[in-house]
Amino acid sequence: MSILDQPTMGAALLIATVENKGGGAAMSESDRDTMIRIKQALPATDPLHGRAAALVQTLTDTSKFWRRYGVPTLSADDPYYDPQGYWNGPVWVQWQYLIFRGLIDYGYTKEARALAEKVFAAVIAQLRTNHSFWELYSPDSPWAGWNRSYIWTGLVARMMVDLSHLKE
Repeated sequence: MSILDQPTMGAALLIATVENKGGGAAMSESDRDTMIRIKQALPATDPLHGRAAALVQTLTDTSKFWRRYGVPTLSADDPYYDPQGYWNGPVWVQWQYLIFRGLIDYGYTKEARALAEKVFAAVIAQLRTNHSFWELYSPDSPWAGWNRSYIWTGLVARMMVDLSHLKE
């Protein structure tokens, strides 16, 4: 059974990958056909269909996920939450981008803008302090760490591009 027979969030990620291969210009005919087939299949079988509002409500709960500098990898009310721990709470820009795109794709543009601003604030604070893109950022304070000069933080540029295409 192929991914086309069972559209999932994986299919949505495939769409994002195919669509972003050069803005569509560099896509092969096969890629375009695949993307069209997946898009046609997604709306009726989208696993989040009808649940997006509840997910966004949880996501924007400031006591859990909607923190000063982005969405942590672990809920802030979890006993293992550590905003400077490796996977126990920090903000990873690549995951912020996926959440950001999901918000846009489900029509939550106000929330997407707010999330982007949170991530921008974290990155800008570090650029002002030490001129570096970091591997991860604290969701609660202007701290960044582990490894310096991580290119995936460059996704903030893609966030800016995506924001520039949104309607007010």
